[in-house]
Amino acid sequence: MASLRAVYLRGLFFCWRSIARPCCRQRLVNSNGAKSLRALILAPSGREAPLLVKLLNEAGFEADICTHLGALSEELREGAGLVIIADEALQSAELQPLVTFLEAQPSWSDIPIILLTRRGGGPERNPAALRLAPILGNVSFLERPFVPPR
Repeated sequence: MASLRAVYLRGLFFCWRSIARPCCRQRLVNSNGAKSLRALILAPSGREAPLLVKLLNEAGFEADICTHLGALSEELREGAGLVIIADEALQSAELQPLVTFLEAQPSWSDIPIILLTRRGGGPERNPAALRLAPILGNVSFLERPFVPPR
C-alpha cells in the first residue's frame, strides 16, 4: 500500500511540477500570499479526497477539500496553486462558477488543473473528458488508479 501511495504521489507531483515549474511560482502568489500554493481537491465520492490531502501534507504541501463545485469556486478566490478534480464531480455539475473564475484570471495566470479520470477515461478514449479541456484550460489528465510504466 505504501509503495502504491508513493507512486500515486509521484504521479501527482510530476503533473504539478510540469505545469507549475518553480520558476513560475512567483506568478502564482496572490496579494496576501497566504494560500497561493495550496492544492484544492474536489473528489466528492469515496475516500480519495482525504487520501490526497494526507499525501500532499506528507510531502509538505497544504491541501484543502471542497465538497462541491460552488465551494471550489469560492476557495479559488482565496488563492490556490493547483486544482485536483475527480471527473465524476463534473458530470452533472453546473460549471459556470468555475468557468467564470477561469475566464477572469489575469492574462499571465493559468491555474493548473489535474482531472482524475477512471481507467480508460483519458481524453484519447473519452470524448467527454476531451470536451472539458478547452473549458478548463491548463488541464492534465491523470488516470486512476495510477500505475507506473514498467
